[in-house]
Amino acid sequence: MRRCKESEQAEQNQKHDQTDQGLAKAWAGIKNVDRHAASIGHGENGAYHRPALAKPPGTCDDRCRGRHSSAGGSGPITRTNLLLPDTPPFMSDLIGSVANLTGYRDRDLIDSTFVSVLGDWLDPMRLNLYRCVGDGSDLRLLLQAGMAKGQGMVAADPSWTPLEALPQLSSRPQFEQAFAQDEPLLDLPLRDDDGPWLNLFAVWAGPRRFGIIELVSEQPLLPVQLRLVTGLLRIYRNQITLLDYSERDSLTGLLNRKTFDEQFLKCIEPTKDDWPLSWWLGVIDIDHFKRVNDNFGHLIGDEVLLLVARLLRSAFRQSEQLYRFGGEEFIVLLRAEHEGEAMLAFEFFREQLAGFKFPQVGTVTASVGFTRVRAMDNASSAVDRGDRAVYYAKNHGRNQVHSHEALLRSEELLEVDNCGEIELF
Repeated sequence: MRRCKESEQAEQNQKHDQTDQGLAKAWAGIKNVDRHAASIGHGENGAYHRPALAKPPGTCDDRCRGRHSSAGGSGPITRTNLLLPDTPPFMSDLIGSVANLTGYRDRDLIDSTFVSVLGDWLDPMRLNLYRCVGDGSDLRLLLQAGMAKGQGMVAADPSWTPLEALPQLSSRPQFEQAFAQDEPLLDLPLRDDDGPWLNLFAVWAGPRRFGIIELVSEQPLLPVQLRLVTGLLRIYRNQITLLDYSERDSLTGLLNRKTFDEQFLKCIEPTKDDWPLSWWLGVIDIDHFKRVNDNFGHLIGDEVLLLVARLLRSAFRQSEQLYRFGGEEFIVLLRAEHEGEAMLAFEFFREQLAGFKFPQVGTVTASVGFTRVRAMDNASSAVDRGDRAVYYAKNHGRNQVHSHEALLRSEELLEVDNCGEIELF
């Protein structure tokens, strides 16, 4: 029995020694964070001083861990009465910032929080997070979130900004180089050898490379600062990867129905950038898709869905939101000044689809119905109006695009007030 107790005590001592080594490494890793030096105790010339451990009465200098009894009591000194230094305040702040970053499920909030956290800890002259949008041969830089020294957070580019109004990735060779490689471009002088210094980091989620971080600093990044950036960037990438997994349809890669229900509410929230644009919702239903599955099999049917999704991406601008709603039904949310502009967008897609030759299947068409998103809409009421326009197209020859509002004006359809309905699943 005595040997068992001695063995347990030796094992505990070994674990405690390992813990102390980990603490020492942690303290050593953060001792060069200059901006928080005062909170953790720095002496002259930046010398770091670890706060002294408070010793309980009777503790030996070599921290004998129970090999002697305490001077004024009975029994060995245990881990519970060995006082350790408090967590540095700035470390608690950093952990809290990371917790906030990983707690969001909204992409815009994640982007702005990530930039805010980096800016708070690095105090850069300029910090921008760009998303690379558009065609692969003509990628453009869309500002997702940014901040500047003395100004705080700066306004991001609206998602519906025309591609031609955005700067080309190819017009900035250093950005293009950073986007194409895994390793960051560091300490690039912007003016002369005295700085400021440009640092560029590619951003990706899983296999999808989608953005660039631009960080301009007054001095070259210290190793501890670079570790902070790369560590937070890994957390950000992981968060975006998880978000993509939960938001996107596993077959087509388009946004899924769950995401549509969440994002639709943003469309009816007025913003200062709304006028003169309005949101329009289009429902796209592939004609005779059941015949494709019955005649060619479900694998070919899945291939048709994949190619339809690819045509959707090429036909609509990057600012349009594309969803697979279920089966062979897709939804598009786009912004347009008026009904005629929305009609042109959906008609363009219909023509692209009808003119595409699908392997083995040949020609595939779709019926499209669209409607203007109203201020008091919920998701189900707007989709219902689009569906009614789709049913009209199906019953009048298919391979057509119809506006719900135009059908109301021509009295082909009657208004149905279902804005107050609640959809139960």
